[in-house]
Amino acid sequence: GTTTKAAAAGVANFSGQGLNINLVGTDKVLRGTKQNLSGSGGTASVSVDSSAFTITHAAASQVVFTTQPSASTVAGVAFATQPVVEIRDSFGNAVTTGADATAVITLTLQSGTGTLGGTTTKTAAAGVASFSGQGLNINLVGTDKVLRATKENLSGSGGTASVSVDSPAFTITHAPASKVVFTTQPSASTVAGVAFATQPVVEIRDSLGNVVTTGADATSAITLALQAGSGTLGGTTTKTAVAGVASFSGQGLNINLVGADKVLRATKPDTSGSGGTASVSADSS
Repeated sequence: GTTTKAAAAGVANFSGQGLNINLVGTDKVLRGTKQNLSGSGGTASVSVDSSAFTITHAAASQVVFTTQPSASTVAGVAFATQPVVEIRDSFGNAVTTGADATAVITLTLQSGTGTLGGTTTKTAAAGVASFSGQGLNINLVGTDKVLRATKENLSGSGGTASVSVDSPAFTITHAPASKVVFTTQPSASTVAGVAFATQPVVEIRDSLGNVVTTGADATSAITLALQAGSGTLGGTTTKTAVAGVASFSGQGLNINLVGADKVLRATKPDTSGSGGTASVSADSS
């Protein structure tokens, strides 16, 4: 507002000058100061303080993450830092009273694949919705995970319309390796002794289906064996994975004897002694 006013007959009236304060508190004190006119026929500067008064929050108009989710978390594991969301007015004051002070805040996964697990809805207390201890987690990996916090619409019950805010992007990394899968099956039918037209591809994954792209298991040697059906599996039967993927393309895998019952088994070795996990296997279709 207008904070300076020339007195008229000794009275400076600030009526209509729009004086206001943007932040809440019960300790607001104004000081009125007369300018120094000792050099022009008046007296020195003097001041006086008002009594303390209170500024309360305005209507809710935004929500903000005052605590962001952890920057990086393992898939399926609760964020070490669970988010906290505050309901605020347009000046950044927490809305501590009224309908919006106890509004329901809902978190959703706004970008990035996967499912947001844990307790995703929380009722605010004095304008603050803390998700501490609510076990929020995401099951799929990615560097593009963004949470959206939304305040419910309370415009019909003394509050304001729904408002939302997004968190910065954060990362979910894979869990430990727990299985292998054939992402490309060997050809359904092949002539004896001839390389499969489609050579298999095997992925090393965690329990949630994420590819294990880093760590000891990401470069494990995957071995293929003939698990069912007679004959010998020829070609290169062991392949070192790259970022969790062992492709046998071009390795000339073949079987010398006929049959409709051929099954390959892919096995990841035990790397538990070198930072990885125990041996796991999977059979082809």
